[in-house]
Amino acid sequence: MINREFRDKDSVLRISELIHKKATREYKIMEVCGGQTHSILKNGLNELLPDSIELLHGPGCPVCVSDENKIVEAIEIAQMKDVILCTFGDMIRVNSVNGSLAQAKSRGADIRIVYSPLDAVDIALENQTKQIVFFAIGFETTAPIYALSILKSKKLKLHNFSLITCMYRVHRVVDYLLEDSDFFINALLAAGHVCAITGYRDYYNLATKYKIGIATTGFEPVDILLGIYDCIEMINNQKWTVINSYKRVVNELGNELAQTMLNEFFEISDQVWHGIGNVVNSGYSIKAKYKEYDALKKFSIIPINNLIENKCPLSDIYKGLIKPNQCKYFNNQCNPTSPMGAAMVSSEGVCSAYYKYNIHNELSC
Repeated sequence: MINREFRDKDSVLRISELIHKKATREYKIMEVCGGQTHSILKNGLNELLPDSIELLHGPGCPVCVSDENKIVEAIEIAQMKDVILCTFGDMIRVNSVNGSLAQAKSRGADIRIVYSPLDAVDIALENQTKQIVFFAIGFETTAPIYALSILKSKKLKLHNFSLITCMYRVHRVVDYLLEDSDFFINALLAAGHVCAITGYRDYYNLATKYKIGIATTGFEPVDILLGIYDCIEMINNQKWTVINSYKRVVNELGNELAQTMLNEFFEISDQVWHGIGNVVNSGYSIKAKYKEYDALKKFSIIPINNLIENKCPLSDIYKGLIKPNQCKYFNNQCNPTSPMGAAMVSSEGVCSAYYKYNIHNELSC
């Protein structure tokens, strides 16, 4: 059921008016959630903000940042005999040097779209003569349910379920981006769904280290504008800290049960982010004691570490150097029918948001 309180037009306009009164300088604020990017553009929040506020769109879409090499590995496994590969819908259309999972499916691979890794465990229970592999992409939000899928498989004593892990830690990549001299923001909208799992304690260090204001935010128009307002207040007062602007969902410590599940089955590891590159300690991998659930180990796949050149300038978008509508491929060679990159494929992708909400001219938002 939709909580319309946080979509209330009068509340949105009132907060927008307060932001206009408080905005006395230039502000660069980055959101790190594809859902927030879509909400901003869908609801025209960018048009309600003063020109002095520029919103940058960070790496907030797990499909968009997934390592292309992992798709190659997934295709290799999917084409093996007696394998059923399960994945989320958006992932099936993302291209790699070996094509997409959709193309592999058209060649005869048994690839199925599911809504949850627990669905894949059910498929494993029903097809015990076959190996069921789930392509586990996502941030800290989905990582606990991947841990739960291993736990469920273990309790059912299944030996035919495993994961290709492609999981990412948002806090770490923000730190990595802020270390780059080409990248500058003075405030961050921390993704509320991630902070609901992890809490936001680690963000205090980012705030003081880089002298930025950080607000945890949700996805509704009122949530996002409240986060922007709190960021402006911190910048104006040079108060480099974290404000929880999403108290109804997020607390400082996060979900400790989910964290316990994560720590039981996964360990922090390096991870390659599409459009960014390898980032130390920015991902999760399956612990050695649960290696039977690691698909690459189960199928003796040597991990691919090729550096893949891609014309898509996603890194420039994440660094705020260009907007999607300033890319020479946008709405030309790259569109939803013929996407060049995952950011145009995914329902949370920044390029798909610009296309869907008809931001085709070179507006700054």
